Amino acid sequence: MSMGLLGFLRREEPRVTLRVAEVDGWLRSHEESVGLDHHFTVFVAEMKQHVKHVLERLDILASAQLQNANIPERAKHVMEGHRKQYIKRVTDFVHGLDIPKEYSELSAFAESFSEQVERLSGDTQKNLFVLKEFLEKEAGAVAKVIGQMDKSITSLRSTFNRMGKEKVDEAYRKLKAYESTVEKRAQLEKALKDERAKLREPKEMLGRIEKRIADLRASSGYRFVQEAHKELEVLRERHSQAVQMLKTAVSPLSRPLKKYAKQCMDKEIVEAYAKDWVAALREDEGLAIQASLSKMGRVLDKLDLKEAQADKVRKTLERATKEWLRGRRDELLVIEKEERDLQDRLKRDTTMMLIKEQERWKESTEEHLRELEKNVGMIEDELERLSPRLALQKLRDSLRELYKNLDLEGLS
Repeated sequence: MSMGLLGFLRREEPRVTLRVAEVDGWLRSHEESVGLDHHFTVFVAEMKQHVKHVLERLDILASAQLQNANIPERAKHVMEGHRKQYIKRVTDFVHGLDIPKEYSELSAFAESFSEQVERLSGDTQKNLFVLKEFLEKEAGAVAKVIGQMDKSITSLRSTFNRMGKEKVDEAYRKLKAYESTVEKRAQLEKALKDERAKLREPKEMLGRIEKRIADLRASSGYRFVQEAHKELEVLRERHSQAVQMLKTAVSPLSRPLKKYAKQCMDKEIVEAYAKDWVAALREDEGLAIQASLSKMGRVLDKLDLKEAQADKVRKTLERATKEWLRGRRDELLVIEKEERDLQDRLKRDTTMMLIKEQERWKESTEEHLRELEKNVGMIEDELERLSPRLALQKLRDSLRELYKNLDLEGLS
């Protein structure tokens, strides 16, 4: 018989599996089963009784008469002032107490009560010191009941600690944390869906823009632009070579022309060529320079040139006939006209303008997409960090502190 009883006592608690929706009710049942609710109800009744007793004793203190009739009037007047201040301060303290309606409010109430009692003690210390000289019994009775309030709170907290209230409170906190995690996750999932939906329009727009750019790049206008730019490069190279050949050909005349300009009658045109042969030849439609060059050739001995230099100048002047000059000028003008005509055609063609416009739209749309994708990434990261399963495991672990054979649905 005794062995059977011992076997029964050693039997483990039956396994309990709860849905999350049942946890709150289970905790309330647990509180009731261990007597937490009962002790709290008794405490509330005690606190209300203490409040009643404080007010009763304040009434007694207010109406108490001095036993010694020989006390000087000035001392009586001082005592009355302290009595009124003490009664008012304690009355305000009692009426300001917010006795908790549920024991989950007890911790906050206890901390607030301790602060208020400490403040009351400091504020009434002098009042109580004076009153004890005249009405020690009545004033002491008030202070005693306030002390009993403090003892009731301390006693209840001690009882709750012994009965595992902290573990119950922790389980409630973990339940709230899990529910908050689930709610936050639902909000984030909705936000993620909304942000992903926002991606659709700019992605479609980007696709349309890229197609328009591709179509423009495949157009005859774009081919013309590409070919025209290549042709421009060829023309610029030809122009550069023509300019360089002209400058090289006439370089021996540079110094003599500067000297000749100081003594000739046709000074303006000579100075223009001395400064810039290409620009001057371009403007010299009648090739007036040829006559000036002939004149200069006749007075070379007056230009203070060395013999070798003078020989180079004579050879250059022999080559610089009117026909030769016209050939160089026509060559430059033809190339420059071809360049201008090609550039004018490029300006009139809108293909590149349209492509650049579409590329600006593309860049703007891509930037908008990057911002949206950044938002999506941030929400995804937060969702990854926010784990309802981890919160559920923590809730289960805290419940097992109260009942070790307890499981939660959703956790294997």
